[in-house]
Amino acid sequence: MNKWNLITNYCIWKMKNIAAKQIPLASSGACYQIDGYSFIIDSKYELQFNKLISLYQNCTKHSLKIKLLTLLASLSIISLFTTTNENITFTNKLKEIVEDTIDSHTTTNSFANIDMQLTENIVKTADNLARTIETRNAEIKSNQRKYDSLIELNCYDLNIDIQTKNKIITLTNQIVEMDRDNFETFYQEKLLTKLDSAESLQTILDYLQSKIGTKGKKEIKELKDIVTKMANRKNRVYYDIPVYDLDFQDFIYETATFYDVPYRIPFVIAELESGGSWKSNGVLSNGNYGLTQINWYNLDYIEKNYGYKEIEVQNDPYINMECCIRLLHDKFLPASHYDSNNINYEEVFGIYNRWVLWQDYPEAIEYAENAINLLNTKYSGDFVVQDKEDTLTLELTQK
Repeated sequence: MNKWNLITNYCIWKMKNIAAKQIPLASSGACYQIDGYSFIIDSKYELQFNKLISLYQNCTKHSLKIKLLTLLASLSIISLFTTTNENITFTNKLKEIVEDTIDSHTTTNSFANIDMQLTENIVKTADNLARTIETRNAEIKSNQRKYDSLIELNCYDLNIDIQTKNKIITLTNQIVEMDRDNFETFYQEKLLTKLDSAESLQTILDYLQSKIGTKGKKEIKELKDIVTKMANRKNRVYYDIPVYDLDFQDFIYETATFYDVPYRIPFVIAELESGGSWKSNGVLSNGNYGLTQINWYNLDYIEKNYGYKEIEVQNDPYINMECCIRLLHDKFLPASHYDSNNINYEEVFGIYNRWVLWQDYPEAIEYAENAINLLNTKYSGDFVVQDKEDTLTLELTQK
């Protein structure tokens, strides 16, 4: 094989090598098949490339076709390589070589003026391009690891599940691929400031939301909601209760907070009314309904003011708990002369069990005593919980 063949094969190999390194191609790029070789050409070089193809197709000498094939491969290398500041000198030089060759031989099949110096320039330029690509790729990989590590650490801190973490990383990688330099600036200016884990992830997701298409915005919102939920969980007390997952505890906490009800009260009520099993959902016992055993007397009030029917109060634990909390806010706390700065818990639980004359009933007194005992032990506020990691795994399995 003569030196021209070697140079041609080298240039074509280099072209494939560069393409294998996932150098971004222009969206307007086109692929040509010529005598078994594939060439990817950006539209801005298409005119020059077509001129070379025309010369190649009209050429009858094998040795000259080899030289033209080398130039086609060289032009494809230019097209494959993005025009960033660090490589523009190389791409311009190679472009000049190709253009000079085209201009000199537009009307002839003679390539006598294409000497070895020209081919050495092509090979040298291809080498320089490859080295620049290696440096750039090393920088890209380093930055990518940096971004991924930040997301992984933040997700670990918030106990976010692996599936959600991987979604955030994948979406971030997609945006970085399209907007690499701007994302690095964003990273330096926004993410290296003193942000906690939730703020850092929300900042990243805000950036992704500003860049992603309409179809992806729903997924971003879902991810932001998960981050918010897990950030809230990090600062909450969770209790070791059977049957229900952390989502249900979140619901109790958030509903109670919204209606200005001390959140430990509905936990204690559900514990007492279910005998500690938390399995009273669906149960109708002596005119008392569902998880918190709401008395039948309240059903008309619930339907009129909350819009829920008897069967919903009995069988839906979320509705039952919401009604319990709202009844505490509307009726039982006011009846106990509730003061958020000085709560008479015994009065609250006694009234919940037997209304305002609860002290006349031994069972109501016992109920209030048991409630206070639970408040001071299991639901004291500093008696944390379930293993959150195991619970999260269970939640994912159920979904």
